[in-house]
Amino acid sequence: MTIKIINRYTDQEILIVEADSLRGANLYGADLYGANLRGANLRGADLYGAKAPWMSHDFLAEVLRREAGDDIDKRKVAGLILVSRDWCWRNFWAIEDPLKDWVVQVLKPWAEVEGSNPPDLLKAALGMPVESDDEDDEDEEDD
Repeated sequence: MTIKIINRYTDQEILIVEADSLRGANLYGADLYGANLRGANLRGADLYGAKAPWMSHDFLAEVLRREAGDDIDKRKVAGLILVSRDWCWRNFWAIEDPLKDWVVQVLKPWAEVEGSNPPDLLKAALGMPVESDDEDDEDEEDD
């Protein structure tokens, strides 16, 4: 089967994979910005160095799930992100949770990938310059 990952904004093909799922796929260095990954099985996929699709609940939840290991509380954070598709960054950021610093540190390597353009809320938490007029806190339904 052919799996095509399409940029939702430009309809440009980002990646074409001949497989039944993305499970175990090598996405090393892929620019996934704008990719619709809803329902994608990313378990075991090589995501290292990929430009994070910051509005993809599936991608962010998978990154956090991997780092959570068997820690139930951390897995709950990943699960909340996955099931709260109607929430945006500002909704999650408003939650007072002792694991927020853990989330920031897990996402830090993705934010540091050249050209990844993380949301301003994450940039601020990481002490990165906030120089854009991003609309990360606007309501935008995602995958």
